[in-house]
Amino acid sequence: MVLSYPAVFTAAGIGAALLLNASGENRSRRILAVAYCVVAGASFLATLKISAAAQYETQKGLLEYWAGAFPPANPLKFVIWFVQIHTGNLFAYPLGGKNGASLASVILFGIGMTAMWPKWQLSVRTMLFTPFLFTFIAAALRLYPYGESARVSQQPCTGDYSWDRPRVSNA
Repeated sequence: MVLSYPAVFTAAGIGAALLLNASGENRSRRILAVAYCVVAGASFLATLKISAAAQYETQKGLLEYWAGAFPPANPLKFVIWFVQIHTGNLFAYPLGGKNGASLASVILFGIGMTAMWPKWQLSVRTMLFTPFLFTFIAAALRLYPYGESARVSQQPCTGDYSWDRPRVSNA
């Protein structure tokens, strides 16, 4: 959690899958699943309190900067936004980009999901889709951007953003 804000959404997916699996298990497994969720949540909240509190002082600026990463309330605009986000930077790795440039990645993702869906247990499906769901909910609440930047959605926020800058030759 200390190195990556998006890690909380992955941790939430793992926690949801653990809770789902533990629901039919013995008491000790349920306690371990709940303990994982409590520790992951507490770690994230501690990280926010200690290292990210200053960022929220500039929340108005962040909301303006990430305006395109929050779902619009208008249903027609929402559908357009949803398609643009998912065919844009959200699926830009390994190939893709804005303005539909990630369409091939989305199609390949869809093919992979269709092939794997029947083979996955409910807990695996939960673990894989909960991060998207929680990130989307956070975006709907205007708390965290959804999809505008693959780096913010997928890459660890370690402070080294050198992959976003053009490489400069010293020659």
